[in-house]
Amino acid sequence: MSMELTNLKADLKARLKLEDLIRGAGVDLKPSGKNLEACCPFHAENTPSFKVHADQQYFKCFGCGASGDVFDWLGFQKFKRPKVEGADFVELLREACQLTGIAFPENGAKPTPAAAKQKTVYATREKLDAAAAWQAGEGAGTVAATYAYSHPDSAAVELVVYRIEIPGKGKRFLQARPCEGGFAFGGLERTPIYNRARVAKADHVVIVEGEKCVHALHAIGIVGTTSAGGSNAAEKADWSPLAGKRVTIWRDNDDSGSKYQQAVITALEKLSPRPIVSVVAVEALPLGAKEDCADFIARLPYTDQKREAVDQVLADAVGTGAIADLDADLADAIAGRRIAIPFPWKTLNEASLALLPGSVSVLCGSPGATKSLALIQCLLHWQAAGVPAAALMLEDGVSYHLRRALAQLSNESSLTRDDWCREHPENVATFRAAALDRLNTLQAYLFAPTDTDALTPKALVTWVQARADAGARVICVDPITAMQKGKFGWQDDQQFLMEAKRIVERAKASLLLVSHPRKQAQGRPSSMGLEEIAGGAAYERFAQSILFLRAHRDVGVNVVNSGGEKLQRISNRTLSVLKSRNSYGQSQNVRIAFQFESQSLTLHELGRIVSEAPAQ
Repeated sequence: MSMELTNLKADLKARLKLEDLIRGAGVDLKPSGKNLEACCPFHAENTPSFKVHADQQYFKCFGCGASGDVFDWLGFQKFKRPKVEGADFVELLREACQLTGIAFPENGAKPTPAAAKQKTVYATREKLDAAAAWQAGEGAGTVAATYAYSHPDSAAVELVVYRIEIPGKGKRFLQARPCEGGFAFGGLERTPIYNRARVAKADHVVIVEGEKCVHALHAIGIVGTTSAGGSNAAEKADWSPLAGKRVTIWRDNDDSGSKYQQAVITALEKLSPRPIVSVVAVEALPLGAKEDCADFIARLPYTDQKREAVDQVLADAVGTGAIADLDADLADAIAGRRIAIPFPWKTLNEASLALLPGSVSVLCGSPGATKSLALIQCLLHWQAAGVPAAALMLEDGVSYHLRRALAQLSNESSLTRDDWCREHPENVATFRAAALDRLNTLQAYLFAPTDTDALTPKALVTWVQARADAGARVICVDPITAMQKGKFGWQDDQQFLMEAKRIVERAKASLLLVSHPRKQAQGRPSSMGLEEIAGGAAYERFAQSILFLRAHRDVGVNVVNSGGEKLQRISNRTLSVLKSRNSYGQSQNVRIAFQFESQSLTLHELGRIVSEAPAQ
C-alpha cells in the first residue's frame, strides 16, 4: 500500500466511530460495564458474546472468534470476510471516504491536509437532505423522518436528526449540525432538547423517547419533548428549559427505557428551580416489549379517546425522589402496611416501635447479658409469625445457635451441655424430633462468616444488601463490634452504618445491630448512656432506637404490665430504652423489667418499671 493510502487509512480510522458503524448496521448494542455487547451479527446465538470496546475501536465475538477494527468491520459488511487486501481494501477506503466526507486520492493524488480534516459542507438543507438520503441508501435504508431542533426565539436550526429505517434491521439515526457555509454531518457535544418553542410556553411537559412520540402527543394537544442521540445520550442534553416546570417521564417499555428514565431524573434533579417530576408506570400499561407512547396512542381510533386515555395515564403517574417516598409512606400507613415488626415483648414494642420499615436499632449489653439468646428468641418469634429475617452471627457458627434454639423450643437448657446429652440420648432424640421442622426453617435465617475477609465493612454491607434483595424484613448482625476496622475505626463504623441504612430504607426493611458497651463503661452498666456504646459515634447519632440490656442479681420492682396492672415482681434483667425516635421520643429512658429463665434460656417481660421494691 502506498504511503498516501497508509496515511489516509490512519486518518479515516481516527474519524470513523466503530460504535456508530455497528449500530448503523442494525446491531442492538447494550451497555456492559465500560464496553458494549450484543448477540453476534455473524452467527446465531441467544446469549450476547459480541463485545465492542468503543474507546479502543475494537470488536470481538467470543463465540465465533470474529474480531478487528473499523476496517475489519467494513470488510465483514461489504465482502463477508474480515481480512481484506489489495484492490478490495482500496474499495473499503473509498467507501470510508464517502462516509466521512474526505476526498479519495484518485489516480494517486494526495488528499490535502484540509480535506482530510474537514467534513463535507452542504450549503442548503436541500443538499443536506439529499446527502442523508444517499447515506441511508448506501446502508439499504431510507430516511423515514427528519426532525429539526430549532431555537425557540430565532427559529434557527441547531440540530437535524434523520430517522433511517433499514428493512429487517430496525432503525438508526443520523445527525447534522450548522457550520460555516451550511451544514455538516455530526452531532453536538451539548444537544438541545426537542420542541423548545412549545416547551417554553407549557406548564406541564411530557418527556418521551424519540421525536416520533413528541409528534404523537402534539397531535392530541399535549406538549412533549425528548433528547437527541437515543436512550444512551440523555446526559448530553441541555434540560434547562424544564427548570421549575411540572414534568412527566414516559419511557419506552424496555431495559434501555428504564436507564433513560433514571438518567433524565438525575439530570432534572440538578436544575434550579427543580422541576416537579413524576413517571408513568409503563409496566401497568397494555404495551408490548420495546413499545412506546406513540404505540399506545395509535391503538385508539379517535382523537378524543386518545386524549382521554393519555390524560388518565399522566394523572396516574407517580412522583419521584423524596416526594415519592413520602407518598409511599403515607399510602402504606393508610393501608396498614407500615408497621413495626413486633419483638416477643409487648411493652418493649409499645415503648420503641423499633422495627419500623427503614429503621436501624442497636441492642447493647455487657457480655453475659444474654443478648444473643434474646436475638434467637426474637428469630423464633418472627419465624412463627412468618416474618422473613436474617441474622449474621459473627462469634459462633450456625449449629451453635441452632442448639440454643433447640433448648428454647424444648424448654430444656441442658441440651446445651454435652455431658447431659451423653447421659440422656433418648431425651435428646425426642426433643430434636419435636423441634426439627422449626429448626429447618430457622437455619435459613442464620448465617456465619466463612473467613475473616467477611468481617470488613464492605463485606458486611454486601451481606446486608444480599439479604435485603432476598426479601428479609428484619436484618441482624451479632455483634457489630466484631467488624474489622482500620486505623480510623470510627470512619469504618460510619461508612458501614450509612450504607446499610440506605439499603434498608430502599428495601423497607429493618436493621438490628447487637453491640457492647465500651470497655471502660462495662464496670458501671447502671449508668449506661448513648455515648458509651462501643464503636464510633455514628451508632448513637443515626440509629432510630437504642436498647440497653443489663443483667443483675434478683431485685424487687414495681411494674405496670402491658395490660395496665400494677404489680410487684422479681427481676434479674433490665432493658432501658435509651433512644426511641420511632415512638416520637415519648418512651425515651423507659426501663422495662425482665426475668431471664435459666431453664428455657428465654427472657420474659414483666412490665415497665415504676419504682424499686424490696426483694421477696
